[in-house]
Amino acid sequence: MSNTNITNSTRDTWLRTVGKEVFLRLAFLAMLMEHRKIVLKGGTNIKKTIVSDDLESLAQSYTENEGLTGGTKTVLALPKFGWKYFQLPLEYGLREELENHGAPSDVAPVDLVETLTTVAHKSARLKMNSMVYGDNGGVATDTTGADFQGLIAALDHSVTYGTRSRGTTRATGNLWQSVSLADSWTDQDTAMAASIPNLRALVSRCRRYRPGNAKLYCIVGEALFQQYQSQIEARHFYSREGKAGTLAKYGFNTFEIDGVEFVQESYLTITSATNAHNTSYYPPTWMFIIDPETWELRLHPKRALKMTGFTWQGDQVGGQDKWLARIMAAGNLVCWQPNANCFKSNVT
Repeated sequence: MSNTNITNSTRDTWLRTVGKEVFLRLAFLAMLMEHRKIVLKGGTNIKKTIVSDDLESLAQSYTENEGLTGGTKTVLALPKFGWKYFQLPLEYGLREELENHGAPSDVAPVDLVETLTTVAHKSARLKMNSMVYGDNGGVATDTTGADFQGLIAALDHSVTYGTRSRGTTRATGNLWQSVSLADSWTDQDTAMAASIPNLRALVSRCRRYRPGNAKLYCIVGEALFQQYQSQIEARHFYSREGKAGTLAKYGFNTFEIDGVEFVQESYLTITSATNAHNTSYYPPTWMFIIDPETWELRLHPKRALKMTGFTWQGDQVGGQDKWLARIMAAGNLVCWQPNANCFKSNVT
């Protein structure tokens, strides 16, 4: 006994508003949408061929009568990421059905469709944000774990990523590691002052292997956002309004330093203060510098936050007199070039 009217109305409202109320309400996902990096595609896993080395060591300077050398090197790699899944159940019971469904607007306590959709929007936002910034209780997983892989899994210096190990030398760390100012790939947690010179040093490193002055975003909590904001106001090069094509147009609190758009991510501050919605603790000292062109949120077309119909649960022995629908997602969040991005965990 499905409730066709509620199903059709809620599903239609969800599909029409999920982009605006979920993706464009989250700073990181809005950034990916702006750069067209949310991809609907299936497959056995998520993989992409990348250039992992160069042929410089095979180049030869020679004299007129000298023989020419040959040689080969492996310059391509194929990082792979597995599919991750989550679902969000939506339920309403007999009392909600009798009080709201088919009742006149002056009698029904709530608009059931609007309420279900609004709650689903907020819940999906919290879940997506918890995966983007989550570190699974302090351990950023790669091939294990059920959550979508987040920024920590991609940018943590010590974690294998995309089934590829990461080293701590110039030869092994330059490509598949995130930025290290000391080129040690062990300085992620080293204390760093929240100063503009330090920011410029990090930005230069992010752009070292991405020529063309790529657009970068700096995602921080409220305290660091205000700290940098105060510095640039004092220096009289404060640009309060974001330019066209940046996250300011989606309603986020932003400003720019040297073309890098700072974005205030209040979710980090809220979760840090209340430890709500996630088992992780987000310190106010976290800073992410992101090149969105190196990222991809892959969603399977069959599970791109799609909603099933509401189905009555009482048609089996022991079933309850309630209706259940689910919002289903399958995908992963991956970075194809970690060395164009930066994560610092101790910025004060």
